[in-house]
Amino acid sequence: MVKPLYRMVVDGKEGSVAEGSPVWGILAILVLSLGTAWYLGELARVMRLLGGTCGVIACYCLPGLLYLALPRSGVSTTKAYRAASVGVLIVGGFIVLSTFIKAD
Repeated sequence: MVKPLYRMVVDGKEGSVAEGSPVWGILAILVLSLGTAWYLGELARVMRLLGGTCGVIACYCLPGLLYLALPRSGVSTTKAYRAASVGVLIVGGFIVLSTFIKAD
């Protein structure tokens, strides 16, 4: 899980790809994860926060955003589906906020 995340971070930064082994970057990600888990007190809380946030963004918000972005590429959309996409984004936002509130 950590090595693909590290590759994604390193490949996303233009001109700053570290030469050699990614051991230090992977170690930094693991230490940050440990710090987050330690600060929040239990792993279940960390997983609920990350899973709720990332899952809702990927499953609810991203499809709605993609549909709203279709007119930029020349694809026509309907008013009803645009309204539904905005509604889904609002519901997703409330779910993400409630996840943060429950995590405290």
